[in-house]
Amino acid sequence: WTNAYSVDWHHSPHFTPWDKCWLYQSIFMMTEMYSPAEREATYVSDTYRALARIMVNRKRDKEAIRCFRYAVSAQPLSFSAWREYAAYLKEKHAADEKLWMQLNDDICLLLTPRYPEMAGSVLHDYVYPALQTCAKDRNNLLAAIHMYWDNTRRIGPSRWHFDNVLSDQMMMLSPSKPDMSKTGKDRTEVTDGSTIMEVFAIAMADTALKTDWAPLMVEWGNTVAATATGGNVAQDMVSFTTEQMTHAGGADRNSGDMMGNLIRTAGKAKDINAFQKLAKDLAEAKGRTKKSIPDYEKPAGELRSTGGVVYTGKYANDDDAAGHWGVLEECGGSLKTAALKDAWVAMKFARDSYISGVVVITADGGEANDDLQLQASETGEAGSWTDVGPNLGKSKDRVHVFNLNGQEFKSKYLRVIRKGGDKPLHINAFHIYGRKAA
Repeated sequence: WTNAYSVDWHHSPHFTPWDKCWLYQSIFMMTEMYSPAEREATYVSDTYRALARIMVNRKRDKEAIRCFRYAVSAQPLSFSAWREYAAYLKEKHAADEKLWMQLNDDICLLLTPRYPEMAGSVLHDYVYPALQTCAKDRNNLLAAIHMYWDNTRRIGPSRWHFDNVLSDQMMMLSPSKPDMSKTGKDRTEVTDGSTIMEVFAIAMADTALKTDWAPLMVEWGNTVAATATGGNVAQDMVSFTTEQMTHAGGADRNSGDMMGNLIRTAGKAKDINAFQKLAKDLAEAKGRTKKSIPDYEKPAGELRSTGGVVYTGKYANDDDAAGHWGVLEECGGSLKTAALKDAWVAMKFARDSYISGVVVITADGGEANDDLQLQASETGEAGSWTDVGPNLGKSKDRVHVFNLNGQEFKSKYLRVIRKGGDKPLHINAFHIYGRKAA
């Protein structure tokens, strides 16, 4: 299969390998499950699935459960095995708290580290609704939530709507026991401040050391705190996050430094949502949203860099993350790389664009900004960058205009690289002009 240009984690894929499962990660998991490296494990799992169905037909309950567990243990990527296992418990053991906790632990230990979105799907469809109904000990619900976040590793092969898992966990924990089967506009979102804070505290504590997750968790916390009722949830979240990041070694007691680390992490992860939320909030708090760059003659088209994410491979020690958001915006900002050979600053577009002009404004003129080159990439990965337009050569100016000679091109990522040298690249603006792509 091919990842189409217009498809990303915001949208459902055009093909589903498992019935009624339209999750983006499902295609990646199916591809891995049927790869040569996983072929034997998949065969063993399918054999145990067949044995489990035989045990079910013969009404041999303990043997059926044992075979289902063997199936998912042999091949944790078999979504069908997880569904059959959960469906059997729903039919035969709907009120058995111990068995549902056992299934929760199996999912979190075996599937969550590799495909957290797919794990969240089974938890949403079967486990959390069952535990919401049958759990007699509230500590078991808290333990179930902890098991999930404690076993997350990377976010997976793509960004996904992880907030759905957090929403499910709040619904499971909520004293009002909202209907978890409803979706979309019919879904009752939890706004109780104490429940929100309980779930946030577990998730944040479990992800503070995980670079993929920490900025996303802060972004989510900021969003749900705005709707919370009862108590000062927003302030409680800031205090708790600062404490966790401090203990994790990610920041000192200065919350601005903590936010800076989270913003840089979101940038390196190329996560537009997290970057925009965190970086804009910090820019506004530090008064960095006013125009701070010289005027220049704008290329044709509209500013298409706005709303994107900007990042580099290694930041200077004196880089100020409060300026990152403005780099792609009209106001301008600041991003400084470490002193490196071929230092670069890259950005990812928020929306597909045809590019007609690029302007880079550096903090100072002079030789530190000689030999600037524009490069494009479809993936943003190392080795995927190709030169676009000419090398600008020697320059004493701060404003650098990349002349595309009236030619448009389309790309998901752009970067400006200073060829050679061992000096930092310090930019105040990376403005890309053009028009909306279909």
